[in-house]
Amino acid sequence: MDSAPLLRADFDTRVADTVAWLRVPVIKVNTIFLPNGGVTLTPVFSPISTIDDWTALPDGAVAILRGSDYHIDWIWADGTRSSTPKMPFDWKRLTDEDKVAVIDSTKKMLERQALSPAGASAAPGAGTPGNHGGAPAIPAGHSMTIMPVGSDDGAPPPQSANKAAAVSNIAQLVSPSDLPDYYPPVLQSGVMKADYDGNVWILPSTTTQIGSGLLYDVVNRKGELTMRVRLPEGRALEGFGPNGSVYLTSHGRGGARLERARLK
Repeated sequence: MDSAPLLRADFDTRVADTVAWLRVPVIKVNTIFLPNGGVTLTPVFSPISTIDDWTALPDGAVAILRGSDYHIDWIWADGTRSSTPKMPFDWKRLTDEDKVAVIDSTKKMLERQALSPAGASAAPGAGTPGNHGGAPAIPAGHSMTIMPVGSDDGAPPPQSANKAAAVSNIAQLVSPSDLPDYYPPVLQSGVMKADYDGNVWILPSTTTQIGSGLLYDVVNRKGELTMRVRLPEGRALEGFGPNGSVYLTSHGRGGARLERARLK
């Protein structure tokens, strides 16, 4: 399991501390030793990982969504902590055949993006409201080659890194056996939001399974799933206002457009 700290900083005292630890996407490194003394490091990504997400509430509390069992850990404004029960989620087991299919389909998608001038540098699922948060972001497959600069025995320096074998710009993926046994509830971090009233809006991985438009789970401070809200097709959730206001973006030929709507 890969993890990263969630940090909190006091700008008056210039002191930072760790609030919690979060599960993050799994990234491995493939190391190739070159005959000329150099080494090539290539990141290897997983198209799906069991990860956590978090958001800050208007009163300063922090909600941390645990992707392993779909519950929320709360860090309240006074520093106390609590956890609420698991929330309902349609868990889908990934068989060995499912895992192979996920890897194969992701490879094909990355190859199409590499051939497309418009999508060569874009991550899957990024920048399009219809897929906002619905797919993990996989960066391009950039490798790094480290070359020695010479030796003390008078031997000539090794060949330039420019003469090393070319490395594909398509991201390398983990083997199917490295994927989780269940399809995770969330695929991207940074998508979870808190509204004006302190409710948490979660975009689960099941959002695209039924109907058109993104389907959010709305959870109150008790950890209760109070409602599900489906956005109009082609819209992405950007923020909230008072009295049930939500702000959405849509994209068209004229560019991006900001819209305001109300839940009731």
